[in-house]
Amino acid sequence: MTRSAERALASAGLAALAAAALCPPAWLDRAPVVCLFRRVAALPCPTCGLTRSVVATLHGDLLVASGLHAFGPGFAATACVVAIGVLAGKPRWEALAEASRGAWARGAATAGALAWIVYVVGRVVA
Repeated sequence: MTRSAERALASAGLAALAAAALCPPAWLDRAPVVCLFRRVAALPCPTCGLTRSVVATLHGDLLVASGLHAFGPGFAATACVVAIGVLAGKPRWEALAEASRGAWARGAATAGALAWIVYVVGRVVA
């Protein structure tokens, strides 16, 4: 990925986070459900509630955010750090790819993926 593409993607991500921070949480309570999977299957998809959770996180309501989607606060924090890092010149995606080759990084990624799967299955079963 070129440096300009990285910067454009990071800028778009920060713009989305800024929009979420400016959006009053009450608006999301009245918003229609747009998730096609949820409409068809009547079950939550893996990301159902993530947008509302990010909005609640950016408004400082971590309890509500965690109730909407457990991964929302972490997702919002990671998105902010990565986007700001890219715009500041660090980290480069190549450096991230190099760092992810270590055993610790693979273990953390595997644990995160398993936690996500358990969470998603738990939401469907509950």
